[in-house]
Amino acid sequence: MKKVYKELVAVVGIAVTTAILFNAIFFVPIRLPWDAYYHVSRIENLRQLGLAFLYP
Repeated sequence: MKKVYKELVAVVGIAVTTAILFNAIFFVPIRLPWDAYYHVSRIENLRQLGLAFLYP
């Protein structure tokens, strides 16, 4: 019973640590400088056009 308890504590500890790390990685917004934001916006607009061949 003691071995099962130790393994359960280890698994719960790893799960909590993983949840904290994923929260920090995936839910922190990416901050871009204005110039990078402009270029990323242009790339996104070109992607949305698809095969319309309407390049600026």
